[in-house]
Amino acid sequence: CVWWVGGQYMGHFVNEFYRNDNQGPNKGPARPQYLEILNEPLYELVDVHHGKPIDTFIFHNEVAQGIRKVNTSIKIGGYTTAFPWFDDNNFNRWDERMKLFLDTSGEYMDYFSIHLYDFGYLNRDKGVANFKGARIEATMDMMEQYEKLKLGKVKPFMISEYGGRDHKTEATPWTAINDWQTMKSFSPMMMQFMAKPNLILKAIPFSLAKAEWSGNEGRDYAWRLLRHNDEKTGESGDEYVFTDIIKFYQLWSDVNGTRVNTESNEADLLVDSYVNNNKAYVIISNLETSANSALLNLIELPSNPINNIKIKHLHFANGEPTLTTTSQNIGVKNELPKSINIGAEATVIIEYTFSDNIKIIAESDEHKYYATTHHPKHTQH
Repeated sequence: CVWWVGGQYMGHFVNEFYRNDNQGPNKGPARPQYLEILNEPLYELVDVHHGKPIDTFIFHNEVAQGIRKVNTSIKIGGYTTAFPWFDDNNFNRWDERMKLFLDTSGEYMDYFSIHLYDFGYLNRDKGVANFKGARIEATMDMMEQYEKLKLGKVKPFMISEYGGRDHKTEATPWTAINDWQTMKSFSPMMMQFMAKPNLILKAIPFSLAKAEWSGNEGRDYAWRLLRHNDEKTGESGDEYVFTDIIKFYQLWSDVNGTRVNTESNEADLLVDSYVNNNKAYVIISNLETSANSALLNLIELPSNPINNIKIKHLHFANGEPTLTTTSQNIGVKNELPKSINIGAEATVIIEYTFSDNIKIIAESDEHKYYATTHHPKHTQH
C-alpha cells in the first residue's frame, strides 16, 4: 500500500536526518522521541472537503506500520484533533470521530494527541467556548475510560497545542488584548495537566517565536512570543521585543519542587502547591470572568516560621496583560495574609520562604477508577 510505503519513508527520514541519538558520532540534529502522523487532519479532510474519518484513521494505521518497519524507537501518535467537542449532536461527534479512531487505530498508537483551546469567540455558533476546567476533565475522562474498555489500558496523552483563541480578533494585527486571549488559559490548563503526571507525555502552550513564515514578517500572526517594536502604539523601531506572552513564563519562573496536597472548596478556583527546600509555592487560578477572592489556610505547618512572602499576580489591567509582584517580610508581630484577591481569569503564585527546609513526611497514594460500561448519549424524550 502506498501509505505503508509513505510510513517507511517517514521512518527513514527520521533515521537519516536526525542522527544524534547517542548511538554514534554527532551527525545531525537530535532525534525526535515522538511523531504525530498528521496535524488536525479532519478539519480539512472532513469538515471542509467532506471526506470520511475512517480513511484518515486507516492511513494512521498503515503509516504507523511502515514507520515501525524501519524505526521501532520513536513513539507514534494521533489523530491530533483540533476540536474534541465530543458532546456535539448528542455525542454523535464522539461516535463518528474519537471513538471510531480508538476502535480503528488505538492498538497502533503509542499515545493520543489532542489540542485544547479556550475561545473568546468561536465560529460554529458557539460564541464563548472554554475547555479549561470541567471540559478538559470530561474530555480526558471519556477517552481514558473507553481506552480502558477497548484496549485494556490507558495510553498517555500528548497535548501538542493548548491555550486561547478568538475567531473575531486573531486575524488582526498585534494587540495586547490578543496576547491576553492567548495566554490567560495557559496557567489553569497547565495546572490540570500537571495533576496528571502519569498520563501527560508533553503539554505545549501554543505560542511560536517570530512566525515569519506566516507572511508579512509574522505581523498578522496572533500567537507570537516576539513582535516588532513598532507594532505597539507609541513605540518605534524594527527590532524584535517580547510580546506580553513572556509574562506567563515570568509568572512561573521561580516554581520548582515536589507537588504536595492542596485543596479548594471553590470549584472555580484551581489550586496547586509545590515545595522546594525552604520554599513553598501556592498557585491559584481563577476560572471566573470576574474578580474573585480566596481565603488562605496553611494547615499542619511544622515549627518552622515563615520569613517572607512574595506574590505574583498575572491579570488583565489597563488594556494589557499585567504581572505585578509584591513582597512582604513576616516579623514576629506580622501575621500571614488570610485572603487574596484574584483578577478575572487571572493566576496568582504565592511564594512562602521558611526559615528551614520543609520536610515532607507523608505521601499521597492516588487511584483512579473507570466505569465498566460505556453509555455517553443522553436519553431522548
